[in-house]
Amino acid sequence: MKRNLVRASVGLALVVSAVSALGGEPAGGGKGLCNPFFPYCVSVPDGVLRELGYTPLHNLYLAVNLDKTPPYAPGMKDQIRKLKGTDTIFWLCVLGRKDKDNVRDDQAVAVIRDLAAAAEEVGVRMAIYPHAGHYTSTARDALRVAKKVDRKNVGVTITLCHELACDQGPELTRIIEEVAPHLFVVTINGADRKEKGKPLGWDRLIQPLGQGDFDVYAVLKKLKTVGYRGPIGLQCYGLKGDPLVHLRQSIRAWKDYSARLAAEELSAK
Repeated sequence: MKRNLVRASVGLALVVSAVSALGGEPAGGGKGLCNPFFPYCVSVPDGVLRELGYTPLHNLYLAVNLDKTPPYAPGMKDQIRKLKGTDTIFWLCVLGRKDKDNVRDDQAVAVIRDLAAAAEEVGVRMAIYPHAGHYTSTARDALRVAKKVDRKNVGVTITLCHELACDQGPELTRIIEEVAPHLFVVTINGADRKEKGKPLGWDRLIQPLGQGDFDVYAVLKKLKTVGYRGPIGLQCYGLKGDPLVHLRQSIRAWKDYSARLAAEELSAK
């Protein structure tokens, strides 16, 4: 799965509006799913997304590469500072070769703290985006690094398709518990279950919501249980055909999941 990270590494950032993204019901309250639900990797006008039932949020990537000197474009911090007053979250991809004992964590921490300081000046939050094959390839990798960074404006993303690609599917509910205190953003999609150690194509790891045999509802239920109120993104990378068709299917699945969760909450009272 490639997202033109060459372009990303020279200054693109995934930006999510924190004003709308951090809304939602108080932890433990409300019915169903009240998280802002936004699609990305799809080109559809904001007005159409609103009509379909989504919360339009702009999304671009920022990437650093630990194998390069410097690890990010010289003008990147200036770009961050220009976002003053916009209340934004960056998705940060951390590229670079991995090692057995995480000895490059110190390098990653130094780079992220440098960017986080610029972001903090203007009230911007950064969420490490795990990506299979990167230095931070799983949510647990991102959590390990984020804890060492130890900055309030640096958190973690759980990306379902990459967790599955890295054989973390069976651990996801436990991972959510571990990451919850540092969780800024979540991304989901329909997917098939992946057998450990066996490859599975992106066409099966990224499907419209409601398709595939992986239990996405269990993930959403766990997120509600731990009190997560932040934005949830719909991964649309690589989906074929008319985007309006798969967006309609996904929003129906989202509403079905929300109604199911609300019914379970009601019956539990």
